[in-house]
Amino acid sequence: MADKTKQNKKKKRRRTILLVILGAIVVLVVLNVLSSGEELPQVSVEEIEPRTIASIVDGTGNVRPAIEVDLSALTSGEITLVAVEEGQQVSEGDLILEIDPDQSESMLSQSQAGYSSANANLDLAKANLSQAEEERRRSESLYRDGLISDQAWEQAQTSVEVLRAQYEAARASTWSAMALVRAARDTVDKTRYVSPMNGVVVALNVEKGEVAVPGTTNIGGTALATIASLEGMKVEADVDETDVIHLAIGQEAIIEIEAFPREQYAGHVSEIARSAKTSYAGTNEEVVNFEIKVVIDDELPAAVLPGMSATVEITTNTVEELPWFCVMPNRCWSGWARSTSCPMTVAMLKVSLWSKMD
Repeated sequence: MADKTKQNKKKKRRRTILLVILGAIVVLVVLNVLSSGEELPQVSVEEIEPRTIASIVDGTGNVRPAIEVDLSALTSGEITLVAVEEGQQVSEGDLILEIDPDQSESMLSQSQAGYSSANANLDLAKANLSQAEEERRRSESLYRDGLISDQAWEQAQTSVEVLRAQYEAARASTWSAMALVRAARDTVDKTRYVSPMNGVVVALNVEKGEVAVPGTTNIGGTALATIASLEGMKVEADVDETDVIHLAIGQEAIIEIEAFPREQYAGHVSEIARSAKTSYAGTNEEVVNFEIKVVIDDELPAAVLPGMSATVEITTNTVEELPWFCVMPNRCWSGWARSTSCPMTVAMLKVSLWSKMD
C-alpha cells in the first residue's frame, strides 16, 4: 500500500512539473507579444498526445507540360505560310509552317544535274576502261607471238592503269554528287515544319513574312513554335539552397495551383538541378535557388494551362507517434516545418516522459 501511495505521489509530481512548464511557456508567449506592442492574440493550448510530424520543403514555380518540343529554324528564308494558331490542337504530322523553298529547290535541281553529269562521266570512264582491257588482252597475245615490240606491250598495260584510275575518280565523283543531292533534298525538307506529336501549339513566335535564321554553334536559330503534350503536366519550381539537400528523386509532393486555390494534387519529384540559380548576386539580398521538377500524378482539370503559378510541398521526413505539445497563437500555421518562419512566437516541447505517464 505504501509503495502504491508513493507511486501515485511520483506521478502527481510529474504532472505538476509538466503543468508548470506549460504555464511558463504560455507566460513567455504572452510576454513576447506584450513587449512587441501588438494586440494580444488568442492562444491555442493543445493537450499532450502522440502526433505524426512531417518535415516539409516548399517551393514556387509554374505548371509546364511534361513533354514539350521547340521547333527552331534549320534553314534560312522568308516564312511563306503559317498553318496554325497558338492554342490550336494538332496531330502528329500536321503542317505547322513553311519557309520559302525556292532557293532550296534551286539548289536541289542544280545538285541533281551534277549527279546526272557525274553518272555520265562514270559510264564513259567505264567504257574506256573496258576497251583498254580488251586492247591489252590482244596485245598480250601478239606480244607472246613476237609480233609487237616491248614498248607497244608496256603502252597497252599503262593505258589500262590510267583508265582504271580515271574510272575510280569518276565513281568517287558520283558518290560526292549523290551526297550533294541528299543534302539539298534535306534542305528542302527543312522548309516544311510539321508537328512531331499529338498536342497543342503553346507558343507561336513568328508570322508570315518574317525571315527565319538557322542557329550556329553559339547562337540558337529562330524559335518558330512550341508543341506540348498536355496528357502529362509538371511543375518547375525553385527551392532554397538550404532545403534542396533534403530532397531526393521520387519523394511525394502536394501541388497547389493558384487558379484552383481549394484543390490539391499529388505528385512526385522527378528531377533536381545540379546547378544553382542566383538572384541579386553580390548584394545583401542574394538568393540561391535550385530548380526542381515535380510530375503531377493526379488528373488535372482541362482548364489548367501551361504557365500557371503553382506551389509544391514535398514531405522529406515523417516521425509517427511523436509525443509533444504546442502553444501558439491561432493565427500561426501549426506545421513543424514552418514553425520557425511563423511571424508569431511559437513554443514547442517534445515530451520524453510520455511513455512514463499513465
